[in-house]
Amino acid sequence: MQKSKGASTTMTRPPLSDGWEGSSDDVVHGGRESGRFVSAYGMHMISGPAGSPYRRLVLDRDWRPVGALNESYRLRAGVGAPSTRDTYLRVLSPFFGFLLMHNFAWDAEPMLMREYTRSYLQAIGCVLRRDRERHVFIVATTVLAPLSPGSLALFFAAARDFYEVLIDGEWDAATNRHCSYYPYANPMYSEVLRRWKRDHLRFVRNAGAPDWAGIRGESHARSQHRPVGYFRVRSQIWQPPSLEKRERSVS
Repeated sequence: MQKSKGASTTMTRPPLSDGWEGSSDDVVHGGRESGRFVSAYGMHMISGPAGSPYRRLVLDRDWRPVGALNESYRLRAGVGAPSTRDTYLRVLSPFFGFLLMHNFAWDAEPMLMREYTRSYLQAIGCVLRRDRERHVFIVATTVLAPLSPGSLALFFAAARDFYEVLIDGEWDAATNRHCSYYPYANPMYSEVLRRWKRDHLRFVRNAGAPDWAGIRGESHARSQHRPVGYFRVRSQIWQPPSLEKRERSVS
């Protein structure tokens, strides 16, 4: 898989209120069509050739294949429902259109990928707030964003899955070795929260026991559902405070 080159950029994020940051201008307006995000970045999705491992292909605005996205789709074949694979491809296409438009590398180191993701979210009208205690960002949709909170959560699930698939890679019979296509940790996860989760599990009583044994300190479901994502979705759409409230908070 061809590697991408990174791009240096200065990213400014205007403060809004109560710690939220967003883009005050240059918001790319998508649209809602039956609840689906209509891409504003000129991406195309077509059916792959008959007999090809690529049942779907994503092309950029110049009709060139988007290699990393198409390869992750191929590698995910047979894992989960085909509809999930198609959905993930659809919700990731606008994000890759944004990366290509700004010459941002999809395979940059995690710190940069998180910056690119924050910029993308603001470009489509979302706002973010840093949670310094948990080392994550809270993300909220706004009236300008083409995504509902549920669709935004789906995007993050797809992005986490994309990097997991490429990190896992595949066996290359030609070179007789295993190939991983992303050389870093998954940028969509918080390493701090992952470490906290590992530490927590070490102290769970009888952590290796099955739930039916009745001796485990907490259920496996509860252990697995401790969130470790670097971005968390706020369930309510963000509304800017009234001017009167802003003036009160300043005075």
